[in-house]
Amino acid sequence: MAMHTIQPGMKAFEDHDGAPGFIGFKDQGRFRHAVSDPVCPPGAADKLLRKFHQSHGEITFFHVSPATAWVLRDLGYFVNQIGEEAIINLAGHTWNGRDKEDIRRQHNNAMKAGVVVSEICDDMSLSDEADRLSRQWLATVKRVKRELCYATRRPCFPGGPGVREFYGFCDGRMEAFVHFDPVYREGAVEGYIPAVSRRRPDSPKGTQALIIREAMAQFTKEGVSRLYLGLMPAHKVEDKEDRLLNPSPFVSRLFGWMGRSPLANRFYPFRGVSFHKTRYRAQSSKVYMAFGRRYPVREMISFGRMAGIL
Repeated sequence: MAMHTIQPGMKAFEDHDGAPGFIGFKDQGRFRHAVSDPVCPPGAADKLLRKFHQSHGEITFFHVSPATAWVLRDLGYFVNQIGEEAIINLAGHTWNGRDKEDIRRQHNNAMKAGVVVSEICDDMSLSDEADRLSRQWLATVKRVKRELCYATRRPCFPGGPGVREFYGFCDGRMEAFVHFDPVYREGAVEGYIPAVSRRRPDSPKGTQALIIREAMAQFTKEGVSRLYLGLMPAHKVEDKEDRLLNPSPFVSRLFGWMGRSPLANRFYPFRGVSFHKTRYRAQSSKVYMAFGRRYPVREMISFGRMAGIL
């Protein structure tokens, strides 16, 4: 999520008394929304969070790790699991097995259609075509009136510092692209996450899956450890062990309903996103959201408006 903190309109909270790093946030009305964990060395996170907590009276945290969740619980926040993040360990990963048959079928379909994947970074000659493709994709997403932001990252050309850009072509036409944000640990790239993924409405089935496969192969050659597939919102959010984090019962019921409800899935494909990512048979890590009140209705409405959901 660190790359999300440098989106247009984001601000950075810093501790000018000495703790290195920052917390990315954006204000919407009376509420202040932090996008993620602090971007800092692990030892500085606790102090940054406590300083940030004192900076404003109406703070929510959108996408935080278990370590941050426990600090926020101690600060009096109501902390709820909002889903899980899928993570692939690249070393030793294979596409073999019956449980990956469906995704292999997608790879084969795209290759039979003649899709060729290339990594092309910082080539502005592709920007116009990629932008048109992105607009075509957005027009097919009937659930939203405008492109989401904040919780997701909009495409930009070139992709940004450290971003890897992979494109799928068929007979010279761009069919899809995936931009991978870098994930750093102690100053080195530990992994990548497919942060921006777009395709033509009529692109061969499996094109994006083939792009991800080829990117994974390249990352593995480079010794990269992980591919993060990102958040599966409202996936497995009713785990009783999280009661220790003082969750809001209202938010627990809401996210449970969002994951199950056909009505909620008309506005956002919660089940579809989870199904797609679970096909990779990846490991998972819990993701949390934190609020200052037990019934954060106004906070969630504010967040939805800021992110383009409402």
